[in-house]
Amino acid sequence: PLDGELRSTYGSNETYLMHWLLDVDNWYGFGNLLNPSHTAAYVNTYQRGEQESVWETVPHPSQDNQTFGKPNEGFMSLFTKENQAPAPQWRYTNATDADARAVQAMFWARRWGYSNTKYLEKAKKMGDFLRYGMYDKYFQQIGSAAGGSPSRGSGKNSCHFLMAWYTAWGGGLGQYANWAWRIGASHVHQGYQNPVASYALSAPEGGLIPNSPSARSDWETALKRQLELYTWLLSSEGAVAGGATNSWNGSYSAYP
Repeated sequence: PLDGELRSTYGSNETYLMHWLLDVDNWYGFGNLLNPSHTAAYVNTYQRGEQESVWETVPHPSQDNQTFGKPNEGFMSLFTKENQAPAPQWRYTNATDADARAVQAMFWARRWGYSNTKYLEKAKKMGDFLRYGMYDKYFQQIGSAAGGSPSRGSGKNSCHFLMAWYTAWGGGLGQYANWAWRIGASHVHQGYQNPVASYALSAPEGGLIPNSPSARSDWETALKRQLELYTWLLSSEGAVAGGATNSWNGSYSAYP
């Protein structure tokens, strides 16, 4: 839903977000295939869904050319079951809360006199792309799965305007690299929300409104929606915890 706008704004739709986990010294030895001069290698641990505890994770390269792991399959057969061997591929995942905290830090730095335009512009651009974290995983309409049959979204009707667990993107490596994919996330949690970053990206006083035409209004809506989520989650005991999902059981099952 954002591809055309971002491409028009920046001349490219290459995702400008931070992958959530770096092996900064290449300790695992996977290497950085797409930039071999870098000692920092892109890695991941989680990928097997909601049942996967921290004790069950498997560190694996985000750039998987099948050099490591199972022959001709790399690590990918741990996460997906296919009738044929999976293709070599790269796949990055952001943590929306981390990206938003980086924007929040730049907001406060600016308030305290920081004026390096180069990095303030980077924060604005990342905030522009961070909107992908507001969309349902497979861009299905919000609430459309109430009866167990989701409808494909269009425009912004697959946008929940909250900071989801992640957004992810990837594509092929090597000879058969002519394919790519992108997802949002259906699950949102209270701990990932950041009203300060949303304010910074939407209010003139925040100073970090992104360049895309609809970015400001999206972040204005997100600011209000996050405050609504906090209110909705308040319990009679006073705790604030939990979240919401657009995909019950991770499969768009009918809502209980």
